[in-house]
Amino acid sequence: MGTFFVDIILPLALPQLYTYKCPENLNDEIESGKRVLVQFGKQRIYSALIFHVHQNEPKEYKAKELIDVIDVRPIVNDYQFKLWQWISEYYMCTLGEVMIAALPSALKLQSESQISLINHDAFYGTTLTSKETDVVSVLEGEEKLPISIVAKKTGIKNVIKYVRTLIDKEIIEVQEEVRKKYKPLTVSYVCLSKDLEDEKLMETTFNALEKKAPKQLELLMTYLKLSHDAGKNVNIAKKKLLKAADSNTAILNQLVKKNIFDVDEQTEYRNRGEAIETIDINLLSIDQQRALGEIKEAFTKQAVALLHGVTASGKTEIYIHLIEEQLKQNKQVLYLLPEIALTAQIINRLRIHFGNNLLVYHSRFNDNERVDVWNRMLDFGKEDADEYQVIVGARSAVFLPFSNLGLVIVDEEHDSSYKQFDPAPRYNARNTSVILANKFNGNVVLGSATPAIESYYNAKQNKYALVKLAKRFHEVQMPEIVVVDLGEGYKKGLVKNNFSKTLIDHMKGAFSRGEQVILFQNRRGFALVLECDNCHWIPQCNNCDVSLTYHKKDNRMSCHYCGYFIELPRTCVACGNKRLNMRGFGTERIEDDLSVLFPDKKIARLDLDTSRSRHAYHKLITDFENREIDILVGTQMVTKGLDFDNVSTVGILNADSLINFPNYGAHERAFQLMMQVSGRAGRKEKRGKVILQTFNPKHHIINNVIENKYLDFYSSELNERSKFRYPPFYRLIELRLKHRDEGRLDALARPLINRLKSKLGNRVFGPVTPIVPRIKNLFIRTVLIKVEKEASYKKVQALIHEALNEYREQKDNRSLLVQMDVDPM
Repeated sequence: MGTFFVDIILPLALPQLYTYKCPENLNDEIESGKRVLVQFGKQRIYSALIFHVHQNEPKEYKAKELIDVIDVRPIVNDYQFKLWQWISEYYMCTLGEVMIAALPSALKLQSESQISLINHDAFYGTTLTSKETDVVSVLEGEEKLPISIVAKKTGIKNVIKYVRTLIDKEIIEVQEEVRKKYKPLTVSYVCLSKDLEDEKLMETTFNALEKKAPKQLELLMTYLKLSHDAGKNVNIAKKKLLKAADSNTAILNQLVKKNIFDVDEQTEYRNRGEAIETIDINLLSIDQQRALGEIKEAFTKQAVALLHGVTASGKTEIYIHLIEEQLKQNKQVLYLLPEIALTAQIINRLRIHFGNNLLVYHSRFNDNERVDVWNRMLDFGKEDADEYQVIVGARSAVFLPFSNLGLVIVDEEHDSSYKQFDPAPRYNARNTSVILANKFNGNVVLGSATPAIESYYNAKQNKYALVKLAKRFHEVQMPEIVVVDLGEGYKKGLVKNNFSKTLIDHMKGAFSRGEQVILFQNRRGFALVLECDNCHWIPQCNNCDVSLTYHKKDNRMSCHYCGYFIELPRTCVACGNKRLNMRGFGTERIEDDLSVLFPDKKIARLDLDTSRSRHAYHKLITDFENREIDILVGTQMVTKGLDFDNVSTVGILNADSLINFPNYGAHERAFQLMMQVSGRAGRKEKRGKVILQTFNPKHHIINNVIENKYLDFYSSELNERSKFRYPPFYRLIELRLKHRDEGRLDALARPLINRLKSKLGNRVFGPVTPIVPRIKNLFIRTVLIKVEKEASYKKVQALIHEALNEYREQKDNRSLLVQMDVDPM
């Protein structure tokens, strides 16, 4: 048979795969996609993934042996590995970084350093520092402790420094211990003892319990009522049984002792959901039928269809019909959403038709829940396994182990939330989903009322099919957009606390009709800036070059980049002045001001601050759907495809903050956000109204929004991008250069830029100091590389890598942190 070797992917940002030797006793267990334990570095043990099995011994180094094979079956399949390779190559990152992003944390085992005393008498007579003595004292009486616990108990921040000196003095030793993070869910089930299948014995049992143990009899009766099947021994979940009978474990244990009940422990997946009755899918309107037919026809020729449908045109119903066709073919469907908050509404709509034949996957799940979803996906197609064919999730769902994917639906495909910003891989789930579907010869539907410029351009170039839905469902009119000139309003005294008289009047009108209101402001917090009116001092973050935002609920100033915060200053730290003015406004300020304007109305806020907990966003949306909230104030989270049939009025409080942003995509995002939030108004049979407040009512973007002219906006934007070499005509690659010392950063950046320019010429722009030049104590410079679409992207990538490798040959240059971002937004 010979000796086998495996190329493995480690969960580290390493430039290449490493080869390990397989011990003979593990030869039958190794397989691509399984996890293995390996030692990497001096002592660290990692769980790595087998990428390739072969018999070619490495010539450059002596291969270490695998420690063990963790899995009985592969947890990553060949389709996933192919996708990972594409992500690694296209987004210029390592396979290790892709692995870190793709696998749930509980599947990434890593050793934890445990320290223990070698000999309890060893340190007597040895000179120790006070902090070394603290470490030894904590270890006394303990077999071993993790370094993290030692640090916590001693209060020493840099405890590793003293651990090393104690190792050198041969007082302590370090061991690496691998701990599994995933814990399967075990559920206790109760069933009748087989002895009680005899009717006479059952009757005797009833009589005995009735006389001496009425509470035990009540529990038995509850079991029989829940089982519903006379003569059948049905398992009932212990928790459910005790709750229904208002009983407890002690009473149940007595019945077990009497051989009346048996209790069995079973391993289950989490979030199974109760079985529900399903209904047939809805009939489509004539327009929807036409669009569905065009999509199906397009799929005979092209893999991707762009569905450009105005808000409330019924795109979701078309998706549901497409999903049903895939399920009939026993195919899997991935339904991508840009925001976790959207999943609750969509899941409810899908469950009505498809029951529990769907899984949900997103970052708000805990580690065990994410592994459960992963394992259910691995079970697909296996005998006796539950079939989950529809997967609903945010961007990370593209990494799940699909095995028979037929369709990917990317809802709100224009949304920037599909782009991963940090850490690497900085992928776009929309573009990645096209590649994913291609691996299975599947299809993709990109849906939006405001398609991304690149997507619409691809459709116009016949790379994608283009299908249009130009009318709202049931012929409901598009909302009327009323523009309020804030400049004129302030002059005439018609603006109070950032609310124009026009907006307030329309809100009052909505409330008089029992309708709801959404207000949109794309900044969270109370006040954006606190400023001394004497010397103009503004509180700044200690770690980032940004001003702190005031959050009233916490009564503190916070940095939205690193989390640094201070208590609200009462006086200016520069001049001692007590007159500090709050400038600008965020969602918290709006919520506060509304409580004064409309004291009898229920007001809620939907932003990052109010939706951090797992169920907070779901409760907010449910309460708003149930009309328990009158006014919903929010950031861009309120713009994303939510469907509220009682919202008649939408207010955009500051359109200028969206438009006047120094980024090539600012106008596109401003148009999309304003159109999307406008689409929340006037669904079902009511025409809604949108009050758009601005200091620049004649801006062409605002005119495009008012007249709902996507094509005019698209043509204008395309013309600008063609002139200045931006997508879709050019591909962008951004290099972010970072260093703790600003002077050193500039000095180190120059030779790298020169090297890049020598290879890529006038495609290289920069370095440029970004709007926020320092984040988390790292100074930043950006370099933008614009690559014409006609050029070989692979060749350009190779030249960039070549320049970086040459640059890093000098040891001094390695302190410069270089981050790659392909297709930055």
